[in-house]
Amino acid sequence: LKLLNSEWKLLNENKGCVKCHNFFENYRAANCPNNFPNPATYKTLMQADVDHARRTRGKHVAAITTTCP
Repeated sequence: LKLLNSEWKLLNENKGCVKCHNFFENYRAANCPNNFPNPATYKTLMQADVDHARRTRGKHVAAITTTCP
């Protein structure tokens, strides 16, 4: 799956990974923990994808468990 120049630009300008195509990540292709996107379902990256990633990043919820004596 070859990236378009516009996709490279979006990824590079928004801390994106050119392997998994996720934005705002703390890793790059060399140490990416994810797989490549599925070519059968892949859609060209657009600015709307960056905007969506920006809105939703950091909104993960962690499960917290405690045990009582």
